[in-house]
Amino acid sequence: MQDPIEVLAMIRQKLAQPAPEPPRTQTGKESADREQAALEFELKNLLMAISREEEQESFSSMMGSDVKPMVQDAVRLKGQTLTEEQSRARRRWAENEPYREKLALSLEKVHYLKPADVTGFKKEGVQHGVYLKVKNGEYRIRDYLDLHNKNLDQAREAVDRFLVDSYEKGMRFVIIIHGKGEFTKPQAMLKSFVFQWLKDAEPVLACHHAMAYHGGPGAIYVLLKKCDRLRDETRERMA
Repeated sequence: MQDPIEVLAMIRQKLAQPAPEPPRTQTGKESADREQAALEFELKNLLMAISREEEQESFSSMMGSDVKPMVQDAVRLKGQTLTEEQSRARRRWAENEPYREKLALSLEKVHYLKPADVTGFKKEGVQHGVYLKVKNGEYRIRDYLDLHNKNLDQAREAVDRFLVDSYEKGMRFVIIIHGKGEFTKPQAMLKSFVFQWLKDAEPVLACHHAMAYHGGPGAIYVLLKKCDRLRDETRERMA
């Protein structure tokens, strides 16, 4: 029979040992950081591809259409597959006629800008400090919309749908890439209309043209209001 004192000593020794660490799992923050890094990488590649297209347009305008620049392999982004959440948002966009009427983006009224013009505004109630963060691109970009190779009608539908989708999903800070429009007739046509649409769109709180590394005058940051539905759901959870 084992000595009780020895048994007690063994138990105390085991209790003194640190408990084994549970297997590490991916936290929500790590997952969000990984998704953000993937989005920024994709956005960077897209802006590089757009920059090459603009350089080629500039070359053609100076040298004439018969002279072609040497072309290197370009990075091409694959089309994104819609998630179930995005598909539901698109169905809500199609079904929610009253809300769509609030975003009735016009093709009629517009003040034409120049390609390098500074664009930005904030609606009443938006604090100056918040607007400065929008201007400097300090918020995390949650999604982007590229309008290159779209005509005005296609761009209007894409902006309308993008704003509603982003609002419904609670994506407060997004970016729209419209291009500077140096070689369009009239110049900066799409840029001018996008800026007007954002000023007219009910869920938009503020916007400002992007920092140089995000496209400069060829892109615009957009700050959206918080979705009423998501706000109500948060209140219900906390009640």
